[in-house]
Amino acid sequence: MGIKYPSTYKMESYIIKKEDKTEKKAPVTNAVKLVGKVINYYETPSVYIVSLLIPYSKGTDKFQANFPKIYFFKNDNTGADKIVLHDHVEIEAHVAAPRKNRANGDVYYSQAIVGDKIKLSSSVYEKEFGVDGGNIYPAPENCVFLRGKVRKVEQVAKGVVNIVMNARNKSYNNVVLVTSFRQDAILNAPGDEIAVYAIVTTHRKEKNGKAVFYENIVARKIDNLSKKQAASVKNEPNK
Repeated sequence: MGIKYPSTYKMESYIIKKEDKTEKKAPVTNAVKLVGKVINYYETPSVYIVSLLIPYSKGTDKFQANFPKIYFFKNDNTGADKIVLHDHVEIEAHVAAPRKNRANGDVYYSQAIVGDKIKLSSSVYEKEFGVDGGNIYPAPENCVFLRGKVRKVEQVAKGVVNIVMNARNKSYNNVVLVTSFRQDAILNAPGDEIAVYAIVTTHRKEKNGKAVFYENIVARKIDNLSKKQAASVKNEPNK
């Protein structure tokens, strides 16, 4: 005989809700993801220095490239000691900007990309089919994600706005310079909290007869979180 339940029985009343133990991730405040080919690799007593070739297209058949340089501290066990020239790699990093002092006493921030982890890219063909298919690797990636409070906003040229912002990495706050080619970037103000998606760009210049690449963090999208929150509160219905 089957069990007869009362007519008012509701199955959901017998379901015990499981406690949600999902760990909420902290918002990203300073992260860099790069995928490309190693075109330069050397070391000093304390760091490995890796330069990547990351091609991109401006909507034409002609490809251009950025050449970001990443510093891996030997004490950090990042895997950089296993990399060789011409490897195709995937890098997790952050933008570091330690405070320094010039001889005349002026304070400045030396901005660089510091690697947290580096590994060889897996061949896409081999990953999918289980056989060696040659050098078919994941698509290039060049992504920078920053979140923090604005310290300074400055228009440095027509259509060029520099934003100096805080971007914490773990327990250390970095003062990062972001360049935007959108005029509305000037509307961000000191004290505003912003979220930035950017890329690392490099520009080749001649210095003392040698080619030197200058790096910039160039914004692709900026969200002013402070203004969004203020607008959200303003639009809330009165209770």
